[in-house]
Amino acid sequence: MERQRPLKQIRAYCLYCMNGNHYEVKICASIKCGFYHYRLGKNKSDPRVSALRQIKKYCAACGENPRAAKTCPESNCSLHNFRQGKNPFCIKKAGHNMPVKLILRPETASLDRVSADAMWK
Repeated sequence: MERQRPLKQIRAYCLYCMNGNHYEVKICASIKCGFYHYRLGKNKSDPRVSALRQIKKYCAACGENPRAAKTCPESNCSLHNFRQGKNPFCIKKAGHNMPVKLILRPETASLDRVSADAMWK
């Protein structure tokens, strides 16, 4: 599976909403949409609100109830992997989403998963 980033997936969703027209996404007038500030692939309004949290809120509103996002049947949606407010391409350590890097250790000739914190020690 290719690594995906939440902001890029929001942008892809906005393109889907506007039938693939980049200009329509840029001039979007739906200011009440949860993705309005994220539609260009950036969050300029409030950097404290993460894209993952916004995707979770949007997906909860899309279903019949807030828990419907967990069992969402729309697997072809660009937001599907992030619908629970978590990035499946990062591991969770000490309350933060940390990227994982695979390192080949020549002495053992095995692959080890090393988090970003461990690489700087």
